[in-house]
Amino acid sequence: MDTSPGFPWFWVAFPLTCFALAASVGVIVAGNQFIAGAGSFWWDLGGTQSGQFLSNEQYHRITTVHRLRRVLPALSAAGIALSVWSWRRGRA
Repeated sequence: MDTSPGFPWFWVAFPLTCFALAASVGVIVAGNQFIAGAGSFWWDLGGTQSGQFLSNEQYHRITTVHRLRRVLPALSAAGIALSVWSWRRGRA
């Protein structure tokens, strides 16, 4: 009878989950501040509305941030579930 625990999935899932959680918190908290580079709450207090044409780089940053806001929390939840499963199965 084989009693080997198998592949240690916990030590793969747990660090990746930590990185995914940190990245999702960073994307949610930072918001769009790092997209334009100059965006700040204190600079925007004047209430002046101005039109800005986005360059390709700015557009890709915006779409990447919006995609990451959807993907990273789901990836974090899946990583948490996989970490708990692997820990309970003794694959640590």
